[in-house]
Amino acid sequence: MRRKGAERRKRLPISRAREMLEFSCTGIDEIASRVGCIDIDAFRRVFRKITGLTPSDYRRRFSRLSRSKSSVANGSTRYLTAQGTDLLT
Repeated sequence: MRRKGAERRKRLPISRAREMLEFSCTGIDEIASRVGCIDIDAFRRVFRKITGLTPSDYRRRFSRLSRSKSSVANGSTRYLTAQGTDLLT
């Protein structure tokens, strides 16, 4: 029974991290920190073990945001959601 509890505790932060990777532009280190992982390398290993992809590969594959080819004059980057909504960061 203990093994299932430990596995569940690993999967919950990874599930939240997956969501953040899909819907935000937040850096991977920051995402790891926000979901409670102090050791970034351990986060990357667990993420890959559970999803089969590194966090970077997961974002490239499943991100709901796509980079626009142009940047805004003030240096911010423009992102478009899958629905075409413009986000400015």
